[in-house]
Amino acid sequence: MAEPILPSARRLLSGQFDAATIERGAVHVAAGRVVMVKPLPWPVVARISDGRGLVVTVNYDAGGRYFRGQCMCETGEDCEHVAAVALTALSMEQAQREATQAHATQAVAAAWLAEVGQLALANVAEPSTLITGLTEPALAPRMVAYVLSRRDGEFSLAFMQCQPLRKGGLGPAAPLLRQGGASPDLPAWVSDEEASRIAVLRAVARAVPHAQAVRIDRIGPEQWQQLCAARQLFWQTTQSPPLTYGGAQRETLRWVPIDAGATLHRLGLAGERAAWLIVPTRDGHYLDIQAHVLGPLDLGVSGAVVQRLIAGPPVPTAMLATAMHSVRALVPADAAGGASLPAPAMRARMVAELNKPHASPGVRNAKKYGGGNATIDLRGEAIYGDDVVALAQWDAAGQITRDMAHEGRLLQQLTAWQMRLPHRGVPSSSLDLLADARFVVDVVVPALRDAGWECVLAENFPFEAPLVEVQWHQALRPIGEGHGLVCA
Repeated sequence: MAEPILPSARRLLSGQFDAATIERGAVHVAAGRVVMVKPLPWPVVARISDGRGLVVTVNYDAGGRYFRGQCMCETGEDCEHVAAVALTALSMEQAQREATQAHATQAVAAAWLAEVGQLALANVAEPSTLITGLTEPALAPRMVAYVLSRRDGEFSLAFMQCQPLRKGGLGPAAPLLRQGGASPDLPAWVSDEEASRIAVLRAVARAVPHAQAVRIDRIGPEQWQQLCAARQLFWQTTQSPPLTYGGAQRETLRWVPIDAGATLHRLGLAGERAAWLIVPTRDGHYLDIQAHVLGPLDLGVSGAVVQRLIAGPPVPTAMLATAMHSVRALVPADAAGGASLPAPAMRARMVAELNKPHASPGVRNAKKYGGGNATIDLRGEAIYGDDVVALAQWDAAGQITRDMAHEGRLLQQLTAWQMRLPHRGVPSSSLDLLADARFVVDVVVPALRDAGWECVLAENFPFEAPLVEVQWHQALRPIGEGHGLVCA
């Protein structure tokens, strides 16, 4: 199939080839006569299948935007055949750049899914008792305002000061903390009750004593309702109306498109509540910006998991099935509008390798294990049918449906075993290396097999795993008559 000719490729050639030559070259491309013999990177070599079998070589200097071409035809250089090969190579180069960018986007989304799998997915937010009986404070020359905001996907609660206006509303806000003196402190006009509230928020958020703003993921509904009842909580700016506390709502995260072509998706709310913001507080809240309402939101998962889910990167359509399977414990499988799909069947395999620096990839070419240089690595693989992939690492070329969250949990297990090796797989001597290898055979392999893993030892691994499970016992027995003890 001929590569589609991009307008940018024609523009690059127009500085060196006339329009008629470029057009004749485009005819060769459209007819599928350009057969790449040596593809990118530059220089490229191609054959023109027009009955003469012309061989064309083209090099491109990107800095000088200059093409150098040689052809076996009568013209010899800068001919229509050189133009045809250059058009094809430039279009292929742009397609490769776009594919690389798409693969990078998928890799970021896959890493996020693997991280989600390592969080506690089963924690369900419990409803909290609402505090009632709070009264609106009396108007004061200055007041403390609490501003809830979001920047770069992260929410925070800032302590501000502002002045009520005679015509209503509030004046511009300024940071509450006084920056003069040995350390920042609250202004003298702040009441003891307000100072106590700020101290509680800092303590709950585990912030430093003089923090101007705090994280919200540890702040519970009691504190949020207090701030709303006092009419001191604002969204983004004190120039907006104060937030009121609304009723508790129950919702489900959905996969929603975030671009016009529906090529990228992200977890959020759908339907009439699509405009609501999910605020990842300790127990979860929603924010209806239009109605200026903040209220409890039960999504069935803990606030920490919600924060990681909604702050995740965009998921390309090509890996949406993988994303749906990976978080199916939290999000309905049909949340993207399709039918529910069966979970992909996966087997986990551990490969224990003995590696030496500067050796060829794999352990088959590694020389005799020796002191100090060799290392023992526990490598994880996920097996889906006939496909074998590295555990929790995205392979954009494979495009198979995977459970990245489960793979992330399995990788966490394998990493923990690697850290439990007596010398953590990085021995300083041959004896240390043999101790690590024996631990892998006697402890790690049986434990992983019990957990459902397949275990493979490389050909040059110092020991072999037992074919059946064996329990090793050691005892001390005397040597001769009072000459000491020996392990048996």
